[in-house]
Amino acid sequence: MIEKNIRNTCFKKAHQLYGENLPLIIEARLEKELDIIIAGGYAEFFVALSKLVRKSTLEGYRAVPRGSIGAFLTAMLSGITETNPLKPHYRCPNCYYTEFDSDEVNAHSGGAGADLPDKNCPVCGTSLEKDGFDIPHETFMGPEGERAPSVELNFPCEYLEKALESVEAIFGSDRIFCDKNESCVYRVFIFPTGKTAKQVDEFSMDDDVIHINFIGHKSLTLLRALEEQTGLKADRIRLDAPSVMDLFKGTTASDNLREEILQSLKSLGIPLFCDDIAGWPISELKPKCFSDLIRIEGLCHGTGAWEENAEILVEDGVATLSDCICTRDDILNYLVRQGMESSMAYDIMEEVRKGKVECGRAKRWTEWAQTMKTCGVPDWYIKSCEKIQYLFPKAHAAAYVMMNWRIAYYMLYYPEAFNTALLSMQEYGF
Repeated sequence: MIEKNIRNTCFKKAHQLYGENLPLIIEARLEKELDIIIAGGYAEFFVALSKLVRKSTLEGYRAVPRGSIGAFLTAMLSGITETNPLKPHYRCPNCYYTEFDSDEVNAHSGGAGADLPDKNCPVCGTSLEKDGFDIPHETFMGPEGERAPSVELNFPCEYLEKALESVEAIFGSDRIFCDKNESCVYRVFIFPTGKTAKQVDEFSMDDDVIHINFIGHKSLTLLRALEEQTGLKADRIRLDAPSVMDLFKGTTASDNLREEILQSLKSLGIPLFCDDIAGWPISELKPKCFSDLIRIEGLCHGTGAWEENAEILVEDGVATLSDCICTRDDILNYLVRQGMESSMAYDIMEEVRKGKVECGRAKRWTEWAQTMKTCGVPDWYIKSCEKIQYLFPKAHAAAYVMMNWRIAYYMLYYPEAFNTALLSMQEYGF
């Protein structure tokens, strides 16, 4: 029954977005992910997340998943995340025309659909929606579901207690164990049907115990206040507004306003795109598009990815920001585009993003490096892999950039409401 639930939910949403006859790229990916979920016994996990996020949204509190769960199309279709992991593409909301393989679309591979040029549907003339972040499904649970799913959910800080009540309402309080280990963080364990929290030792849990971290996030508290002040829902804000992008290009007209935004948010401990990376302001990285902001977010949270690595490549003109390894997904996408077999590309990504190549514990690195050269991968890219200790997931970076992009939009177009919203944050102790 649960398996049928997740399947029906995902296909219903897919048809709403892409029409009765789904493009093969969507149907194949959806079937692959559903097979992984059902075979691994994780259907209840996804249904639970879907119910939690839907309930919080209906109550006016936005939830944003952390980590790599946004790599699953099923997560987007079931309402867990708004991050669409498909490659950048056009879709028509009227006649369901889609465009996945044109030269125009392929030029944005590895990027974000928001960066596609505006275009009208060639069939009905409707303005096309631009979607997709090019996030491979493998980065969440592995190619065939080898990794158990691990998920963290961000909620507005003031909603955490209600979120816990929602879990108990969905599953029953006897199946829930909650550990509040620090301020604004809950570790929630959901035990399988037939078992109760009292019957299972916390430190020797079965594999079928669902584990979700609930984490309060100030940006979500601010977003909710902004929605209330303006009447504009955050998810209605377009991700291709050029005026917002100008804030991060370092143009003269936006320098003062950008600084005002940064100082306002930093006073509350809310960073906007991590305004400083190893001493480099964002404006000096010269982001040109939305996907560049995702790359910067990835670099901010990686270890060994920027300092003495991408930093030097960009400064010396060896590579542009879009060429550099910024998130773990960049490696898999790039190597597959270079013609490498996907399973090897995945293994390389995993060893690099965990720092095993950097510390010499990747046993097949010599073989892989040679294969990379055969595929036309430049030496600088291989050496860059060898310096990385940790890489951030692209889905996590995309979710955070979307969240902060919207905050910047409110600041630009609703300055009075923005100031009022900042004042309201004091009600929550910020």
